[in-house]
Amino acid sequence: GQVMVDADIRIDEEADPVEVDYLLTDRAQFGQMQRGIFRWSGNNAEFCFGSPGADRPAKFEAEPGSGCTWSIWKRK
Repeated sequence: GQVMVDADIRIDEEADPVEVDYLLTDRAQFGQMQRGIFRWSGNNAEFCFGSPGADRPAKFEAEPGSGCTWSIWKRK
């Protein structure tokens, strides 16, 4: 029961990898776009997002200082 992001979402399933965009709607970052990519990896969902306002990541990685966040969500 914790809000992770408050945003309107656009998903382009035709892109490879799938593109996910968040139009942030929380007060602190209202109107900023956060671009990311998505893929299924077995039963896991992987997301990689750049910082708000940054370019879309090209790879599933988050090197220190890159501003990217890479997360893997595992099914229970």
